[in-house]
Amino acid sequence: MAGFYLNLDGQSSKAKSEKQEETNQKDDIKQELQRKGFAKIRSETLGMDVFWVRDEHTKKRLPKNAVAFTLDELKELKGVSEEDLREYTIKKIFNAKEADSEAFLKTQKCENFSQLVGET
Repeated sequence: MAGFYLNLDGQSSKAKSEKQEETNQKDDIKQELQRKGFAKIRSETLGMDVFWVRDEHTKKRLPKNAVAFTLDELKELKGVSEEDLREYTIKKIFNAKEADSEAFLKTQKCENFSQLVGET
Protein backbone atom coordinates (compact mmCIF):
# COMPACT_ATOMS: atom_id res chain seq x y z
CA MET A 1 0.00 0.00 0.00
CA ALA A 2 1.43 3.35 -0.99
CA GLY A 3 2.47 5.57 1.86
CA PHE A 4 3.38 2.78 4.30
CA TYR A 5 6.83 1.25 4.77
CA LEU A 6 8.00 -1.38 7.21
CA ASN A 7 10.30 -0.10 9.92
CA LEU A 8 11.03 -3.02 12.24
CA ASP A 9 14.47 -1.96 13.40
CA GLY A 10 14.69 1.66 12.31
CA GLN A 11 16.99 0.88 9.40
CA SER A 12 16.06 0.39 5.78
CA SER A 13 17.37 -2.68 4.01
CA LYS A 14 19.40 -2.33 0.80
CA ALA A 15 17.71 -4.52 -1.79
CA LYS A 16 18.94 -5.01 -5.35
CA SER A 17 15.79 -3.46 -6.72
CA GLU A 18 12.73 -1.57 -5.56
CA LYS A 19 10.57 -4.53 -6.53
CA GLN A 20 12.66 -6.91 -4.43
CA GLU A 21 12.65 -4.48 -1.51
CA GLU A 22 8.86 -4.19 -1.73
CA THR A 23 8.56 -8.00 -1.78
CA ASN A 24 10.89 -8.26 1.22
CA GLN A 25 8.87 -5.65 3.12
CA LYS A 26 5.61 -7.47 2.43
CA ASP A 27 7.14 -10.75 3.61
CA ASP A 28 8.45 -9.06 6.79
CA ILE A 29 5.02 -7.57 7.49
CA LYS A 30 3.32 -10.96 7.01
CA GLN A 31 5.80 -12.61 9.38
CA GLU A 32 5.28 -9.93 12.03
CA LEU A 33 1.50 -10.22 11.72
CA GLN A 34 1.67 -14.01 12.07
CA ARG A 35 4.15 -13.92 14.95
CA LYS A 36 2.81 -11.02 17.04
CA GLY A 37 -0.54 -10.15 15.50
CA PHE A 38 0.70 -6.67 14.56
CA ALA A 39 3.46 -4.89 12.67
CA LYS A 40 4.78 -1.38 13.25
CA ILE A 41 4.84 0.48 9.96
CA ARG A 42 6.33 3.85 9.03
CA SER A 43 3.81 5.87 7.03
CA GLU A 44 5.57 8.39 4.82
CA THR A 45 2.18 9.89 3.94
CA LEU A 46 1.22 10.45 7.57
CA GLY A 47 4.78 11.15 8.74
CA MET A 48 4.40 8.79 11.69
CA ASP A 49 4.56 5.19 12.79
CA VAL A 50 1.30 3.25 12.78
CA PHE A 51 0.40 -0.34 13.56
CA TRP A 52 -1.19 -2.85 11.22
CA VAL A 53 -3.11 -5.40 13.27
CA ARG A 54 -4.90 -8.64 12.48
CA ASP A 55 -8.11 -7.75 14.27
CA GLU A 56 -9.81 -5.58 16.88
CA HIS A 57 -8.81 -7.97 19.68
CA THR A 58 -5.11 -7.53 18.85
CA LYS A 59 -5.61 -3.77 18.56
CA LYS A 60 -6.68 -3.64 22.21
CA ARG A 61 -3.27 -4.99 23.28
CA LEU A 62 -1.43 -1.96 21.84
CA PRO A 63 -0.64 1.20 23.81
CA LYS A 64 -3.70 3.40 24.26
CA ASN A 65 -2.41 6.22 22.04
CA ALA A 66 -1.25 3.93 19.21
CA VAL A 67 -2.72 4.57 15.77
CA ALA A 68 -3.68 1.16 14.43
CA PHE A 69 -5.37 -0.11 11.29
CA THR A 70 -6.94 -3.57 11.13
CA LEU A 71 -6.40 -5.66 8.01
CA ASP A 72 -10.06 -5.07 7.12
CA GLU A 73 -9.53 -1.30 7.35
CA LEU A 74 -6.45 -1.56 5.14
CA LYS A 75 -8.47 -3.38 2.49
CA GLU A 76 -11.02 -0.56 2.54
CA LEU A 77 -8.27 2.09 2.33
CA LYS A 78 -6.51 0.50 -0.63
CA GLY A 79 -6.32 3.03 -3.45
CA VAL A 80 -7.48 6.08 -1.48
CA SER A 81 -5.72 9.39 -2.01
CA GLU A 82 -3.10 10.66 0.45
CA GLU A 83 -5.50 13.40 1.58
CA ASP A 84 -8.27 10.86 2.21
CA LEU A 85 -5.84 8.73 4.22
CA ARG A 86 -4.87 11.75 6.32
CA GLU A 87 -8.51 12.70 6.89
CA TYR A 88 -9.43 9.13 7.83
CA THR A 89 -6.54 9.02 10.30
CA ILE A 90 -7.44 12.37 11.89
CA LYS A 91 -10.98 11.14 12.42
CA LYS A 92 -9.63 7.89 13.81
CA ILE A 93 -7.28 9.61 16.25
CA PHE A 94 -9.79 12.14 17.51
CA ASN A 95 -12.92 10.04 17.00
CA ALA A 96 -14.28 12.94 15.00
CA LYS A 97 -16.44 11.03 12.56
CA GLU A 98 -18.29 14.12 11.35
CA ALA A 99 -15.34 16.53 11.40
CA ASP A 100 -13.90 17.99 8.23
CA SER A 101 -10.14 17.48 8.47
CA GLU A 102 -9.15 20.97 7.23
CA ALA A 103 -11.57 22.67 9.60
CA PHE A 104 -10.41 20.40 12.39
CA LEU A 105 -6.76 21.27 11.73
CA LYS A 106 -7.61 24.98 11.82
CA THR A 107 -9.49 24.68 15.10
CA GLN A 108 -6.45 22.95 16.59
CA LYS A 109 -4.23 25.82 15.33
CA CYS A 110 -1.96 23.34 13.58
CA GLU A 111 -0.26 23.93 10.27
CA ASN A 112 0.16 20.30 9.30
CA PHE A 113 -0.81 16.75 10.11
CA SER A 114 2.45 15.88 11.87
CA GLN A 115 2.08 18.81 14.24
CA LEU A 116 -1.51 17.77 14.99
CA VAL A 117 -0.59 14.22 15.99
CA GLY A 118 2.57 15.31 17.80
CA GLU A 119 5.13 13.63 15.55
CA THR A 120 7.96 15.08 13.49
